[in-house]
Amino acid sequence: MSATGTMAGPHAGDASGPANALRALAMSAAMRRVAIDDRREFDPRKFTAPALAAMRDLCRLRFEQFGAAGRAARLTPIQPAAMARAYETGELTR
Repeated sequence: MSATGTMAGPHAGDASGPANALRALAMSAAMRRVAIDDRREFDPRKFTAPALAAMRDLCRLRFEQFGAAGRAARLTPIQPAAMARAYETGELTR
């Protein structure tokens, strides 16, 4: 966030905020299901396993919906420092 209250940096204007919110909602819904199904349950592993599965399923669905499924082999990893330099120099645009 900049001094004026606007987003700044590599993630400004991308969909990472709403996507993170959807993943958080999927995880919390799965955790609530566990809590409702067995009110005596308090083992964190019983909550996190279904929550991670819900997040995985949501991500898989989104990859398929947006045509990104099966494309990982085509991507070339970029180190965070190199990505930041590319944004700073204008080589990489949003």
